[in-house]
Amino acid sequence: MRIFLATLIGAVAGPLYPAFADTVDAAAKPYMVGGGFLAGLVLAGLAIFLIRLGLANRQIGRASATWPTTNGKILTAVLATNWNPAVGSYRVPRVRYSFAAAGQTIQASLIRPGLEQFGTGVVIMPEEYLARFPVGGSVQVHYDPANPSNAVLELGETGGMRNIFAGSIFAVLAIAALIFALWTSTLASH
Repeated sequence: MRIFLATLIGAVAGPLYPAFADTVDAAAKPYMVGGGFLAGLVLAGLAIFLIRLGLANRQIGRASATWPTTNGKILTAVLATNWNPAVGSYRVPRVRYSFAAAGQTIQASLIRPGLEQFGTGVVIMPEEYLARFPVGGSVQVHYDPANPSNAVLELGETGGMRNIFAGSIFAVLAIAALIFALWTSTLASH
């Protein structure tokens, strides 16, 4: 791994080194190295979180198609407001439902994986979407026989690939930040 990183840093930084070496203040170097490592770790954490979330949503979306179904009852149905820096505030349907499985009464709240994060989209308004789940109404619940508390009302998932794509971008940025930190740390030796 060290040989790979050294080769990569040499290939990228070699031609740039003379110009960059003159601009790095020796007093600023520890901050640049530490900042690069810190940025790399934060970006790597975000990458791991988003990729795992995307993969989990996709896995639940695929697996739920084979899960057994039972009748359930809607206990609560509301529109909640979420906020995202990219789009601002948006409304998402939230429901709570109960159903019987494995000899017990279970309550769950997942409509479809990813819906809480990404909303209903532009095709259907959140109010129209929520109207599908009237309080006291009957719904068909798909539940995981190995863990009945894992349940969904709708098959499929929303936004799993978007999370994986965003996580991949953060992973590339994390690698770039770590390479920058390693490269900056070697400047004093030249």
